[in-house]
Amino acid sequence: MKRAIILAAGMGTRLKPYTDKEHKCMTKVNEVPIIYNALCILEKCGIDEIVIVLGYLKERVRTQIAKFGIKAKITFVDNDEFAFTNTIYSLQKALHAVTSVADELYILEGDVFFEQSIIEELMACKHENATVLEPYNDKLEGTFAELNKEGYVIDWRHKSDQNERFIFTDKYKTVNIHKFNNTFVESVFIPQLDQFVKDNGKNVPMEKLLRKIVQSDQNLIWGDILKKKKWFEIDDINDLQIAEKIFV
Repeated sequence: MKRAIILAAGMGTRLKPYTDKEHKCMTKVNEVPIIYNALCILEKCGIDEIVIVLGYLKERVRTQIAKFGIKAKITFVDNDEFAFTNTIYSLQKALHAVTSVADELYILEGDVFFEQSIIEELMACKHENATVLEPYNDKLEGTFAELNKEGYVIDWRHKSDQNERFIFTDKYKTVNIHKFNNTFVESVFIPQLDQFVKDNGKNVPMEKLLRKIVQSDQNLIWGDILKKKKWFEIDDINDLQIAEKIFV
């Protein structure tokens, strides 16, 4: 069984005024809502169940998604603490809400617009635990990963952990799309996530947990490096304009 989790609970304040009345995931890139693009691709790629974590404007988003006509099973999970929590808590809610085992788990953030070949390539990757990355360029900002010579992630640096001495040029931007197998999820990811939330609280980005995991085992998560694939993370109006140029 293949399951995907889409994290789409937050308020998207940096994308105002678009997010005053619509959720960030419903922002349109050339008339296509971000989450509609993701749902269509996941369905076409054979995902059996899509779990969507909602918070801000959750009832409106549910109604809009119901009109998309997606045939894959969709399960909604509520994060009613969205105003003062972060992605780590949304992910925790999702993982504890599902009871059946998934052989493959795909985790996506709900603000990434991407082409289908990215998911197809990740599915075909021989490594069962992998994250999608793009080599640094000056148009990219946010979380960056560092790889060892074998191609595994050894550091996962959220923007808040990047000081003035942080070197970007040899790093890889995280696309915020990941694939994990059931063994990793059950034996490593969930236990460490629960402990991390207990120790650090709910208002922490997921990337900080991933950093802790890869620092304790540096041959665990493979870096699946993109080669001429289209994607963009949409945080603000400038990002939206860039995405619309990419996906003309």
